[in-house]
Amino acid sequence: MFRRGIRQRIGRICIEFIFSNFIFSEEIGVSKPNKLFFNFIFRNKTLEKRRCIMVGDDVIEDIEGAANYGLDSVLINRKGKTYDNISGKTKFYEISSLGVLPEIILNG
Repeated sequence: MFRRGIRQRIGRICIEFIFSNFIFSEEIGVSKPNKLFFNFIFRNKTLEKRRCIMVGDDVIEDIEGAANYGLDSVLINRKGKTYDNISGKTKFYEISSLGVLPEIILNG
C-alpha cells in the first residue's frame, strides 16, 4: 500500500527543487527490485543513469536494486542499523533522515 502523504513530506523538507521528477513504485504498479521498475523509469531516453539517484529505506529493494541496474543510491537509515554487504557497484550514501538529502545531492 502506498504510504499516503509521501509527496507532502517531500514538499515539507524542500527537496523538490533538486529533482526534476519523483517516481514511486506504488504509483506505477511495479515493485523494486524488479528490473521492470527501472525499465519504466528509463523508458524516456532523455534520462541518463549518471544523473539519477535512487533514494529509499530498504537495502534489498531500493539500494541493491539500484546497484544492479547501475544507479547510485541513498539509503535512509532511520534506525541506524548496520549493513555488512551493501553492493559497491555504484556510489552509495547513507543518511538518517530525508532532511540531509539536499546536502548529499548538491555536494555528492
